[in-house]
Amino acid sequence: MPAPTKPNTKRPADQPIINEQADRLLGRIILRYGIAVFALLFLTPLLMAQFNNEHSPYWKWHKVIDFVSMLPVFAFFFLGVSKLFGARLKMGRDFVERGAWREAVAALDPFEGATQRFLDSTGEAHYLLSKAYAGAGDKAKAERTRQFVLKNRPGPWADKLRDPAPISIGALKTATRQEKPMEKSVSGVKGKRKRRF
Repeated sequence: MPAPTKPNTKRPADQPIINEQADRLLGRIILRYGIAVFALLFLTPLLMAQFNNEHSPYWKWHKVIDFVSMLPVFAFFFLGVSKLFGARLKMGRDFVERGAWREAVAALDPFEGATQRFLDSTGEAHYLLSKAYAGAGDKAKAERTRQFVLKNRPGPWADKLRDPAPISIGALKTATRQEKPMEKSVSGVKGKRKRRF
């Protein structure tokens, strides 16, 4: 008997990463800051050519000026990354609130990268990602992300994840259903005489 094959879970090339609207928003952020960074990378050497000329009056400071000239490039790059991940976090909050687990995972998954974890200094993105993984049925990833928050991001988001098995909505509904019949039976007995036998 042949072994069961796993279903193909790869995303087709024409399918959106998160959803069309979210992809467009993130694309605009990348384009805006990407153009700014590349423009600065192109213009800075042209400008620096004047300062790096040995006959320039600024020659004696050219090393310092070379170093300072790169700061705007780095500033725009990190500002763009901050805006991009800020938008992802905002989307993740919205998707988790609506129970759109696949979109939430797609929006928040980049925070899991080893070089991007510093962008989640409070642990909120990993908290939301843990909830999204759990909602999507991926318990192993949900637990791994939960453990990351508990170990590396102490604070309010870690406190919310302390209880390993929070009461689910289904459990709350069951508990509510059990209480209501009891209330009815108590109110139904109030006006009746007790039986003696």
